[in-house]
Amino acid sequence: MKTHKEVVGALEILKNLIEDLKEAYTFTAVSIFVIIGLFMFFVEARSMAQKKLKAEGLLLRVLGVLYVIGSIVVYLIIS
Repeated sequence: MKTHKEVVGALEILKNLIEDLKEAYTFTAVSIFVIIGLFMFFVEARSMAQKKLKAEGLLLRVLGVLYVIGSIVVYLIIS
């Protein structure tokens, strides 16, 4: 079982980590993640389809959507 001092220390580390994330995850970072997600969804997935790699194309479409939605949701949560 953890002591009170260990729990408080872990919470302080988590608090500092969240503050650092808020500073680093700016609108510019979100924009880059959204652009990468759109590129994966439209360009790379189509490229895989032309190469007859359907599973990879589907994976790229799913990951592209996750990049776009995930980066916006994280930005809204931490801002």
